[in-house]
Amino acid sequence: MGTSNFINVGIADIKVSSGETVLRTILGSCIAICLYDRNKKIGGMAHIMLPMANIPNAVPEKYADTALPLLVDMMKDAGSDIKRVRAKITGGAQMFDFPDDKLLTSIKKNTIGKNNAIKVEQLLEEMGIELSAKDVGGNYARTINFDLSNGEVISKSPGIPDVIL
Repeated sequence: MGTSNFINVGIADIKVSSGETVLRTILGSCIAICLYDRNKKIGGMAHIMLPMANIPNAVPEKYADTALPLLVDMMKDAGSDIKRVRAKITGGAQMFDFPDDKLLTSIKKNTIGKNNAIKVEQLLEEMGIELSAKDVGGNYARTINFDLSNGEVISKSPGIPDVIL
């Protein structure tokens, strides 16, 4: 990864760029949705926190069901043909093991990451975007580097071999 142009993608954030650029984020139970048009070397990343926006005036970049359509629109605006776009997803870890369900009253214990991954895969299928690779689950954080010069996604975690998608 000889690219020197790094763009950080924060929590509940979406970025699209092209060429000699690396999109970077850090994940736990969140999911990074990486879309790539290899013909034009245009890529985008959405860092989602939860599966669905179930509240009024929700921040759309925070939720899979609202962030993915925004990411697709941004890819189109950048000149990408969505028929050529492929997806890679990472994250969705179970970061905490709560011994008592009282800490999580509105959601099932330890399912945030899993539910994020399930929803993202469902949305990609509904939108006709091929999921070409994924690195989801586990109980560890990930640093993600998405190299737009070649579409490679590298997932790094302490004490675990790098995963290249």
